Amino acid sequence: MRDAKMGWSRWVAAGLLVLASGSLPHTMSAQVFFEYRLPEVGIPGSGSPASIAAGSDGNLWFTEQRSWIGRITTSGVVTEFPVNYDGLFGITPGPDGNIWFTFAAGGESKICRMTPDGVNTQFGSYGQLDGPAGIVSGPDGNLWFTETSGNRIDRITTAGVITPFGRSSNLSGPVGITAGPDGNLWFTENTGNRIGRITPQGEISQFPVPTAGSKPWGIAGGPDGNVWFTEATGNRIGRIRPDGQISEFLLPARGNPVGIVSGPGGALWFTEQSGNRIGRISTSGEITEFMIPTPNSGPDGIAVGPDGKLWFAETLGKRIGQLDTGETSPCSPDATTLCLNGGRFQLRTQFETPDGSGGDGRAVGLAGDSGYFTFFDPGNVEVVAKVLNGCAVNERYWVFAGGLTNVHVVLTVVDMRTGASKSYENPLGIPFAPIQDTNAFPACPE
Repeated sequence: MRDAKMGWSRWVAAGLLVLASGSLPHTMSAQVFFEYRLPEVGIPGSGSPASIAAGSDGNLWFTEQRSWIGRITTSGVVTEFPVNYDGLFGITPGPDGNIWFTFAAGGESKICRMTPDGVNTQFGSYGQLDGPAGIVSGPDGNLWFTETSGNRIDRITTAGVITPFGRSSNLSGPVGITAGPDGNLWFTENTGNRIGRITPQGEISQFPVPTAGSKPWGIAGGPDGNVWFTEATGNRIGRIRPDGQISEFLLPARGNPVGIVSGPGGALWFTEQSGNRIGRISTSGEITEFMIPTPNSGPDGIAVGPDGKLWFAETLGKRIGQLDTGETSPCSPDATTLCLNGGRFQLRTQFETPDGSGGDGRAVGLAGDSGYFTFFDPGNVEVVAKVLNGCAVNERYWVFAGGLTNVHVVLTVVDMRTGASKSYENPLGIPFAPIQDTNAFPACPE
């Protein structure tokens, strides 16, 4: 394990203009870049980060292409953990509070679990897996990952039990995977030029991408209830609705987009590998791009940090980059987080049963202002919630919720624009009483 606070550079960008001086331009919309150079130890590929994710410990975690898993604090302190694996690929926080990642090289493939203090455990017997790539926490409390060479989607429990799906679905090169706002898993098929959907029960649907040979790669749930993806050679950002309808948005210049995440300002943010840019696309399709200060840095993975800023891996630049967008960070949907009203409101639930067991409720979006949570089984709805814009009536946002349970429940709603939060509690053993809070949140839009 190595600890270091690496040297950093600070840059300010507005649009495509990059300023190398230390002063801010006279604009409130300036974008500020910070870059942290990683150490190199003489191993080919060391210091070359690829994927990055926000951990449950308040730090960012990333893969280095050979032999290391890295952790960086929001103040730039880097710790590296040797894992001695070649071909590290995807990384994600698990529902168990650990970091999970994939590797595939030299005829060997594994799924790995690392504790926040660096203890590593690997799963998958020899020949069981074939090219695992993207990995994500699912709505069912398990982790799901793609097998690019094996043409499968797999599920792994936090105890390490692996179940494969898709052997008869004609999958072709699945790479990226995300938990969608609809409670399903969505993935990209790079060589098949399709977007796939798999339910927690393993049922697969596939949707062709309109642009031929576009090689879809990264994928993320959006604040608008849709799923968004990058087209690496198609030079487009795609959007797919829950019913499978796809729209595509062409980038202004050649950039080869790869990583994508739902981020600040209610937008999707993506990396452009050959264009050396960070891009922003609104849910209506408006695109803005920002040049990364280090030339030819090869940006790849991108994530929203606990500080609300964008963090990204510069594979060729051997740096971790941070972009302060100057925008408020909206809710980012995941397996336990419901995001409503364009990402302004974040909803989460915790539950406890009479025997003391419990955990986080699993979130499923329904429409722009409503969704529900499950506790014990993905098909068993426990709490339904909505946040309504009542500004025309009393200049407030309203919170409504109903439950089909008598366990102890805490529903927490956060206004991501103002930071205000409210919690609603149902006592253990009492039928869930309806919530009709028409005075919940002020600060209506002008």
